[in-house]
Amino acid sequence: MTVPPGSELAGIAEHERARQHEAHLAFEVERAEPLMLRGLCAVLTRRGAVPGGGGYNAHENGTVFYFAAPADSKAGYRRVELYAQGDHRDALAAHLEEHSARQPAEALLRLLTGAWTTQALAAFAQLRVPDAMDTDTRIGVEALARTVGAVPENLARLLRYLAMLDVVTQDRDGFRLTPLGALLRADAPGSMRPLALMYGGPFYQSFAGLGHTVRTGQVAFEHLFGENHFDHFARDPELAELFVPRRPRLR
Repeated sequence: MTVPPGSELAGIAEHERARQHEAHLAFEVERAEPLMLRGLCAVLTRRGAVPGGGGYNAHENGTVFYFAAPADSKAGYRRVELYAQGDHRDALAAHLEEHSARQPAEALLRLLTGAWTTQALAAFAQLRVPDAMDTDTRIGVEALARTVGAVPENLARLLRYLAMLDVVTQDRDGFRLTPLGALLRADAPGSMRPLALMYGGPFYQSFAGLGHTVRTGQVAFEHLFGENHFDHFARDPELAELFVPRRPRLR
């Protein structure tokens, strides 16, 4: 890793070079196909390489598969990288699953951070960001932030996280909804916006009391809100609307 003279990263770069933490061998797959990528990953694994994560870079529209070099490797590098132009997250998912299976702590961490996903989707729906987007036209973060009344930098972070979940897609021109993300629009047929707000709101709060329910047998929702969810929703028109959304009347 090279850095400009006087950079604050100079010390980190020197540390990396001294220990060869970033020394790795990279291959670019010129004609990437799902079967080929899975086959290449399998060949490297059979030869002792350990699946070591990876990711899809929306800015470059490229997918990276990382492997740790075998412990007894005589080569002067610690990692092997496969790079494939394009979006190959289906093949990447299998690779990451293999990586997680070999890394129990990392697999557990993914489970523990599932709450982040719930809240990211709920915030996305609550701010009505999907309603300001569509699946055909990209929109820049600044314009989108003005429309929904959000801080551009923070909205960009949320959108980048949602891009990893295939809720939105990103390129140099901005973001657009995927068919998955379009289900969070209020006007979408079969809209799941009410569910996102419910799961990210009162149900999310009540599940924080799961330990209380297991220990005492008392329903966590009733312990938290002082009444069952039907009575609670009846007292709150907004929640009632989410729980039983109005249907258009036939004339």
